[in-house]
Amino acid sequence: MLALGALKSGERKQKQYFPDFSYAEPTFNGSSLSPIGPDSGPEVPFPVKFQGKVVPGTGGSQAELGIPTANLGGVSPDDIKERLRGVYFGWASLEPSNSRDSPLWHQAVIAVGSSPYGRLSIAPKIIIAVHLFHEFGVSFVSAKLKVIAMGFLRSMITPGTSLQQRLDMVSRDVLLTVASLTRPNWGPEVAANRLRSVKSARSLGDRFVGTRERVQRRVENVPVHRLGVRTPGQEAKDEVYGRGGYWVAR
Repeated sequence: MLALGALKSGERKQKQYFPDFSYAEPTFNGSSLSPIGPDSGPEVPFPVKFQGKVVPGTGGSQAELGIPTANLGGVSPDDIKERLRGVYFGWASLEPSNSRDSPLWHQAVIAVGSSPYGRLSIAPKIIIAVHLFHEFGVSFVSAKLKVIAMGFLRSMITPGTSLQQRLDMVSRDVLLTVASLTRPNWGPEVAANRLRSVKSARSLGDRFVGTRERVQRRVENVPVHRLGVRTPGQEAKDEVYGRGGYWVAR
């Protein structure tokens, strides 16, 4: 079982970046701890959903921290390693053996970045490690894992950080994750519904744009100029050829 370390006060804010967004690490006042984000639910750009296949790891983090850890490979969408950098909290679910079964979501800490157990490198390998708050009792290597990141916790631990510092940081991650995800609007079902709503809105927007473009192409082929109507495409041609028209000798 993970030993929970003491919370540190006066943590300096550090920003991590998501495209067009920035957010700071949680701060603490003495030993007090507050959930991350408003009670109404995660803020943009969260929630962020991705999935991958559990691949073998070194086993170092699980042995050190006492938390089941899933190292992911073949992650989709492909750009998730560029979009997320740092340590996040959220939900994770192993794909059920029976497709008719509902997924079981577990609270999780999600780390995206260079491994704290690796050597310093000019171009370090980016890994995704998901620490699940659940004791499975069996290996889940090769299983598919779905992940929903709900918010940002902190920057990645740098190589060379002492064991005690790592334990303190992970202890804080666990406490913040539990405090944040136990609120009604931070559950996995609420997050999944929100993601479906966003996807549906995007699909509707794509369909609207596609329909508008098809209609525009058809309008361009209609001889409305005979009625004195100029379409945007014909106006563009006017700019090229001039608006004086053509003089044809008879």
